[in-house]
Amino acid sequence: MFDRRQRRSVALVCFGGVMLSVWGATLAASHPAAGPWLVFLIPIIGLTVLGVGTLRGVHWAQSIVIVGLGGQIFGVIGVVWELAHFSESSEAAKVLSLGVDPLLGLLTNLAICLVCVALFVRAVLRLPSAPSRTFQRRTW
Repeated sequence: MFDRRQRRSVALVCFGGVMLSVWGATLAASHPAAGPWLVFLIPIIGLTVLGVGTLRGVHWAQSIVIVGLGGQIFGVIGVVWELAHFSESSEAAKVLSLGVDPLLGLLTNLAICLVCVALFVRAVLRLPSAPSRTFQRRTW
């Protein structure tokens, strides 16, 4: 499904997500008001499995990843909406309580989502087309 360069790029995005999740878990563990840090284990484990599977060329991992990459278009829409309503956002106050600049977090999220959408578009454009079948009409 992905060529070697695409597999490396997608795995890099997955492992970047793992690193962000580890960082988020660390922040959540050090700030009790931020919520439970254990919820970060789900993306840490999931993204690690998908990243390794994609690097190895496992078909089911690549299928899940391509759906996830395509879904990031909604992430772009959400981040743009969040930027438009930045002053009213309760999420901004929550992120600020963790000691992170909310605007920097949103812009980082936007950049990651755009990279994912670009990888999705590149993957879709490089999908092999189905062979054309010519049906001949039988005359009896």
